[in-house]
Amino acid sequence: MTDHEYPTVADDDVVYNLQKQSRDPNGVLEGLRYFQTVQKLPDCTSEQLIEEWTQFHEAISGLLPPRYLAGERYPNLTPLGHWETVFEVDYYSNFDLPRGRTVWLILFHELIREEFITLLQNDILAKYPLWRVYVKTTDIDLDLLTGAAKACDILVYPNAVRYGNLASGMDKASDFSNWKTEAARLYWEIAGSEIRQFEWVKSRVPKLLPMMQENEIEVVGAVDCGSEWSLWYLEEESQDYHYFVMDHGSLARGEVSKVMPGDNFSINRHGEVGGRDVYGSNNTKTILKNCSFPKSILDDLEVHRKSRQGESGDSYKKWRLIVDSDLIAKESDFA
Repeated sequence: MTDHEYPTVADDDVVYNLQKQSRDPNGVLEGLRYFQTVQKLPDCTSEQLIEEWTQFHEAISGLLPPRYLAGERYPNLTPLGHWETVFEVDYYSNFDLPRGRTVWLILFHELIREEFITLLQNDILAKYPLWRVYVKTTDIDLDLLTGAAKACDILVYPNAVRYGNLASGMDKASDFSNWKTEAARLYWEIAGSEIRQFEWVKSRVPKLLPMMQENEIEVVGAVDCGSEWSLWYLEEESQDYHYFVMDHGSLARGEVSKVMPGDNFSINRHGEVGGRDVYGSNNTKTILKNCSFPKSILDDLEVHRKSRQGESGDSYKKWRLIVDSDLIAKESDFA
């Protein structure tokens, strides 16, 4: 069996080394393909498959950190501030039944060397020849919508590797080198504008941090993204209050706010922005928040402060959120 015969990362309709009766016992699913590396798969129950998955998962978790990552000075965060997509085996919390005998893991593409592929094949897959490893290599969520970032991902088989959608050649080193170049190019093509925007926002935070001693909310910047705005602001995390940015009057009218909350990032006492979805680290209670909303409501934004203990006295408060012109950039500035 040649590398070209193995499914690629784009083959979502392929069930790998799993009998049809296990994946679709009632025969109601259509459009699935079944790929087997052996003529006859061993009979096993769902419980036995989950046990196989558990053993395989534990083998990877126990091998990669000490053998591959221990000597790496790899970053704690990606350029987009995502700590959870640098390295993670528990990408799925249970057996990935839709894809068959497959274990997912995340390893940021900048950390992947040929030794990683060799280690997976020789020390893991050699002991589990019916399994494969899907390696998600970026922190880009765009592939959930378009499939674009899947071209950066890798499928590792016991005796083959499929790098994104690239055709396999005769030389393994060349295949890896071609993928490495293509993955870096695609990552910056898809995420470059967002990374540059994030760097712009982070550069503005240190000078604004002292103002949080007096203010509960401080606008860092707003980016005109064409059909909508992306707003970044500092918020003082409080045990007493919740804060909400919403469009004026939506609550009184009983409408759902048009403001969509985004990510949160920690900030240390020096104004350095840390990881996504981390609160109050490094002895500070200030966090960087992001939200998006239609262009039509930029001048109708307001902050609502609501007590965590229920509304009484001055526990509920609201005020207009003003975005001055010197705080505005255009998405094209970061292209």
